[in-house]
Amino acid sequence: MPKKITYTKDMNLLAVTPRWETKSLGVYFPVQLNTQKQLWVGGAFKAGPVLFGTHNFANIFSKNKMQAGGFYLALTIRPGKKNNQAGNQSSDKVSKKVNRSLQCPRF
Repeated sequence: MPKKITYTKDMNLLAVTPRWETKSLGVYFPVQLNTQKQLWVGGAFKAGPVLFGTHNFANIFSKNKMQAGGFYLALTIRPGKKNNQAGNQSSDKVSKKVNRSLQCPRF
């Protein structure tokens, strides 16, 4: 009986995603170079917990649909207690810009 061997294949060689986001809105422009030396430029939009976008704008605008990639839709759920990112300070003493900014969690 022959052995069944499964191989994995990496899709991306390099990916860079410039982005602009706040807690409730976001815009993303992923640029990817894959292993077949194809350059994909995509886009995504976040509104609240909903994120939708495409891996490659060429799928939308091109008559030839030969390139792979597709659309995605995600619902982001973050369970847990909401924290004031300014620490022990009250929210009325923290500027609106600091209160809206996204920070990495502290471990």
